[in-house]
Amino acid sequence: PFIEGRDSLSAVVRTSVRHCKEPCKILHGKELVVEKYEDMWMSVSGVSMYARSFVGGQHRVPAMVLVHGLGVSGRYMLPTAEALAPDYRTFVPDLPGFGKSGKPSHILNISELADALAAWMQLAGLSHACLVGNSLASQFIIDLTLRHPQLVDSAVLIGPTMDSHARSFWKQVGRAALASISTARPSPNIWRGRGRENTGILRFCVCHLWH
Repeated sequence: PFIEGRDSLSAVVRTSVRHCKEPCKILHGKELVVEKYEDMWMSVSGVSMYARSFVGGQHRVPAMVLVHGLGVSGRYMLPTAEALAPDYRTFVPDLPGFGKSGKPSHILNISELADALAAWMQLAGLSHACLVGNSLASQFIIDLTLRHPQLVDSAVLIGPTMDSHARSFWKQVGRAALASISTARPSPNIWRGRGRENTGILRFCVCHLWH
């Protein structure tokens, strides 16, 4: 297992306050003050895990942990985090092997990624949190909840299941290709700066096809 117990965990936390580029945003017709966030670095079983921690706000409970899906980092969760931050403590971690976090010695499966997230939450002092995730992140959250229930108060699972008519690897590849062709104006952020993340998708898929 990736996480063998509390003795294998260590915290090396570096924080630096980062100001968001925009002082406010408009959400549903209302002006939204964008909170500051800190860059957090923690060592989980020898792998450096990065997270964005939003400070300020009213600190209502539960704390919010936004979990990214396969092949991306937590960066795409930032708009949601900015909307939640004025009212809740909000955290956006990058799982091992994704985004700014370190690369583990092997490709982690769903249970191992869930364990890494659970270990990170323990180091961050989080329990009874609300976990928000979409796509494959929903599987991480379900696995974590079943085996570490003390860490979870509630969960928001967005698009947690795959179309029953397209569950094979090649059907998913075909649908992704069709979607990219049919999109009239793809977002410039889809591929910008995502070389490492897109490579992670391929490595993950090939590994699980092999096994």
